[in-house]
Amino acid sequence: LKALLNEYSLGNIAANVELRKELYEIAKKENGKLTLHNLLHQVDPQTASRLHVNDIRRVIRAIEVFKTTGVSISSQTQTTNNKYNLLLLGLYEDRSFLYKKIEDRVEIMFDRGLVDEVKWLIKYGVNTNAQSLKGIGYKEILPYLYGEHDLDTTKYNIKINTRRYAKRQITFFKSFDNIDWINKNEENCYFNSANEKIIKWMQTND
Repeated sequence: LKALLNEYSLGNIAANVELRKELYEIAKKENGKLTLHNLLHQVDPQTASRLHVNDIRRVIRAIEVFKTTGVSISSQTQTTNNKYNLLLLGLYEDRSFLYKKIEDRVEIMFDRGLVDEVKWLIKYGVNTNAQSLKGIGYKEILPYLYGEHDLDTTKYNIKINTRRYAKRQITFFKSFDNIDWINKNEENCYFNSANEKIIKWMQTND
C-alpha cells in the first residue's frame, strides 16, 4: 500500500543463503527467536520495533540485509511525499467490539470444520512445516492433533494470536498520517458518512 501511494524505494538485496541458514538454526534453539529479535534491535531498532518476535522470516531477512550490506533495511526503504492527491478513508471500531467479533469468528471456524480441514491437508501430503500451515488458525491446531493442547486451549490461542495480529494491523494503518477515520460504532450509517466525506473532498479538489 505504501509502495503504491508513495515514492517507495526497496533495496534489491540478493539472498545470503548460508547466513540465512545459520540464522534459522539459531531460531530453532531455546529462546532463539528472542535472541534474533534482540540482535535485530541492535542493528536496526526501527525495523525491530515493528516486527513481532515470532515474525521470524522477516526478522531474519532484516538481519540478513544488514549483515550483507552493512546498512539497515529501514535505511534502504525510503518514502517521499504522496505521489497522488487523494482521500484515504479508514473504518475502525472500539476494541471491545472488535475482540468480540474475533472470538465469534473463531468459534464459527471450529463449527465449520477447522480441525477436519487441517487433518485433511496433512492426510493429502501438506508438510506440517509448510509455510501454509504456519498461519493463524492452522498452526494452533497442530498441537491439538498431537495431544499437546486441549480444545479450549487451542481456541484460546487462536483468539489471542488473532487479536495480536489485529493490533499490529491497527498499528500499521495508524502510521499513515493522512487517513480520515470513521468510527463504525459512533456513526449511524458509516456508509453515508464516507459518502459525505468523498463528496466534500471532490468539491474542494475539482
